[in-house]
Amino acid sequence: MLLICIPALSAARQPATDQVLDDFESASLATRWTADGPIRAERVRSADRDGFVLHIDADPSSNLSTRSALWKTPLSETDTIAFDLNIRPRAAPTALKLDIRLIATVAGERADRWMRYESSEAGWRRVNLPIAAFQDDEFALANATEVTGVEFRFRSYSSVDIDNLHVVRHAESESNDQCEFVVTAAFGDRPIRQLCVGEPGVNASRLIIATDCAGLDLGALGGEVTAAAARFRADFPGEDRAPGVIPLLIFADRADWVGFWRNVSPPPVVPKDADGLTSMRVATAVCDMADPARVRDVFIHEAAHMMIARRFGLTPRSDWLHEGLATRYQRGDAGRAALAPREIDSVSRLIDGSQTPIAAYSAVERFVSYLARDAASRRQLVAALEAVRVNRTADLRKIAPSVFGKSADTLLRDWRNFERQTDAAPTRP
Repeated sequence: MLLICIPALSAARQPATDQVLDDFESASLATRWTADGPIRAERVRSADRDGFVLHIDADPSSNLSTRSALWKTPLSETDTIAFDLNIRPRAAPTALKLDIRLIATVAGERADRWMRYESSEAGWRRVNLPIAAFQDDEFALANATEVTGVEFRFRSYSSVDIDNLHVVRHAESESNDQCEFVVTAAFGDRPIRQLCVGEPGVNASRLIIATDCAGLDLGALGGEVTAAAARFRADFPGEDRAPGVIPLLIFADRADWVGFWRNVSPPPVVPKDADGLTSMRVATAVCDMADPARVRDVFIHEAAHMMIARRFGLTPRSDWLHEGLATRYQRGDAGRAALAPREIDSVSRLIDGSQTPIAAYSAVERFVSYLARDAASRRQLVAALEAVRVNRTADLRKIAPSVFGKSADTLLRDWRNFERQTDAAPTRP
């Protein structure tokens, strides 16, 4: 859904209209744009184009952004932001590195989307950036309809001209069109099988599984995903904050999986010890080629990340809260062994929101499951998820007092006592 390669959504497929945001013919540049850092931006008459263009000389860390909303109507996932770009030759040529940020809000809170554009080729070209190709904010999924402005952040020494900044508006596509583009980008011409899980026509409950692994038991995988979704909905009933169809891509070959993410711009980091990754609203994993039919836990884990993201409007991350929840719905409550003291202690080092290592997933799952142990606790957990999204931090020490009414250290102490009592309880015959 958010892949750099989906500009295949073109006028040949959907009727399109253009809406000019700024052609830089108006002299009142400062009323529309604001600059920050070592940057100079001015309207100049172009020698090889009609009228004026915006000329920019910028150092790294400088930026140019809209002062107010450029468009009067909301943007959709099928729209494309386009502009003409001229990279001027420099005495010491360097590649242009430019972060393009869409200024957006979710429920009144800032939740920008962005993408990296890089090029070393001098001269004019048309740049087309689908709205769906922009990454979400680190903590919140942004609704495209709430995009109100744009910002250019320069990451290299740059001398460029920009002209004809506009939106190409496509007709609304079917709800699963973006999934089709993702599947094509992922597997190309390789034979694939697909399975739709959920109610047809209801985006909030649909998940599309696609795989090029001929031996994978799709029926069993669909059943496991359905069971995980039922566990999740039982804990957190209600409407999704960021509804949409979830694509779950299962790759037969690890190299193809890594290559898929390398072709995304900007590419996420693929951990060497991981067999699954969820980013940019796409869940992915790799088959066990020693047993291709096996439904791996990682498949359900990655799908659960997107269920959580969709329900709470949270970008999938590798902190204790996301990984604990994903592991909870991956596994359910059956067959859990007692935690060692060192595993319990490890949680206290992760509640600052730092990356959770795979070896600690069981421990953070037990802590999150303690926070979701009954209906009253789950209401507090929902409030914690909302606090993470709004405050842009998963540091429990910062959000615990206002959400749980006690400090994070007290929560951890209560959990340790709960674990000791649970382990000491007699086992049913």
